[in-house]
Parts: sequence; C-alpha cells; structure tokens
Amino acid sequence: MATTGVINATNLKVYVGGKPVAKAKSASVSLNMEPIDITSKDSSSWKEQMPGMKSWSMSGDNLLQFDAASATYYRINDLQGALVSGTLVAVSFQTPTSGDNKLSGSGYFSSLELTGGVEEAATYSFSIQGTSTLTWDTVSA
Repeated sequence: MATTGVINATNLKVYVGGKPVAKAKSASVSLNMEPIDITSKDSSSWKEQMPGMKSWSMSGDNLLQFDAASATYYRINDLQGALVSGTLVAVSFQTPTSGDNKLSGSGYFSSLELTGGVEEAATYSFSIQGTSTLTWDTVSA
C-alpha cells in the first residue's frame, strides 16, 4: 500500500539493479538545467536565457561493510566493479513500499570515496551521473 502523508526519509534509498545500496546513511537525487544565454544588445542590460541541456545525478553516503549480503544489497564491491568497468546501471531513488512513486533512470558511477577516521565508523560516498531521461515510475511488489 502506498505511503500517505510526508515520507519518512529513512525509507528513501538509491537502488541499483533493483537492490538498495548497502548501509545507506543518506541518499539524494539532483536534477539540473543549463540555461542558454540569449542576451543581446536589445536586452536593456538584463540577461536573457532560454532552457538548455538537462541532467541528473544520484548520490549517497554509506557505512562501509565488506560482508553485506550480496543477494539483498548492492555492495561496495559491486559499486567499485561497475565504476572501473564503466558499466551502465539501472538506478532508482525510492522507498521499498509498493505503490510509492520512484525516480528511475540509467547512469554511470562517476565517483567513489572511502573514508576512515580515528575511532569512527568507516564510510563511503558515491555519485552516479545519469544518461538520458529520469522518469517517474511506481514501486512494484
């Protein structure tokens, strides 16, 4: 049953190939449009623009765990392999709740950073650059 009311952000995750990325602490999606400058001498000293290229990206911050169950989660090892090989991956920004809306598309991992401080939980962050359209779909059971 679809979620009603405000979404609890704890339930939103980046999914890759239908699996949530393991040990997520935060997840985000960003949509951008690069305006085209059409300012002319007739613009009365005001900059004029028109819509240009659109792009999107997804990213996440996660706890580092090498032994996360591969059948359940998209793991750091999977992520690193896809980045190095340049594999196009199907991704979504969603909750696990059937009937909820989700943003879906395909993209390439563009960054991976592992961090380990003194007496802190080890973490990693990643970015996915989308290719082509990001669309609204519905989470299915």
